[in-house]
Amino acid sequence: MRRLAERCGPPAALFVLFLGLAAFATRPLVRDLQGSLPVGPDPLIDLWTVDWLSAHALSPAQLFQGNIFHPYPYAVLHSDLSLGTALLVAPLRLVVRDPVPLYNVALMLSLAFGAWGFAMLVHRLTGSAWAAAVTGVWAAFGSHQLFHLYHLNLLSIGWLGLLLLALEQLRTRPGPRAVVLAGVAFALNALSSGYYAVAAALLALGFGLAHRELWRGRALAGAFAASLLAGLLLTPYLLAVSELRREDRSFTRPLGMSAKMAFDPR
Repeated sequence: MRRLAERCGPPAALFVLFLGLAAFATRPLVRDLQGSLPVGPDPLIDLWTVDWLSAHALSPAQLFQGNIFHPYPYAVLHSDLSLGTALLVAPLRLVVRDPVPLYNVALMLSLAFGAWGFAMLVHRLTGSAWAAAVTGVWAAFGSHQLFHLYHLNLLSIGWLGLLLLALEQLRTRPGPRAVVLAGVAFALNALSSGYYAVAAALLALGFGLAHRELWRGRALAGAFAASLLAGLLLTPYLLAVSELRREDRSFTRPLGMSAKMAFDPR
């Protein structure tokens, strides 16, 4: 790892490390990307979602549509989007057309990117590639994350790490790069998992309360600009959800399921 870090730099070396760990954590999937899927209830709908979103990444009018659930519009909104992961694999569609290997690669990329996002945050704070590597492993390859391997949306933690990195940059050195990173990271995090949308809002609020310098001068202006950018990026999704709810009054999670899945301190 040290030689790779010296040659390519810590970000690239860490991502290669995490990609290798992702292949190991999902074994033996890497040996049969075209003929296997993880065991669980969600991979089939996630497979379709990743395939549709990555295929229509450059077609905004079709992005939230779909070829299932006729005659209702916005079929892709009936499940978790995992859009942040779908965009990671979108360039691979130039060479990978089969949705099965595309989903499997998305699964491993999501794990690696989740580790990398938090590693970049710690590398910024400490300057240590080793501390960053340990943090990435803890964040993405702990028992909680690996228990949810079949929940692609819950593996999309990389955008949370990059959001915290952007907030740290806004606090210490506000500028356009930090504004864009914060806005994009928040939006793609929210468009990957509704749970993490709430988590990101609470993390941003907590970060702001802990670092009062964010409420002054250029940092405050940058945070406001990042919020506007995130809102702009989320607007098409929010409009689509609003229209879908007008079309289908039953478009909501049953109360019993919400109660069953609610947070419990125990």
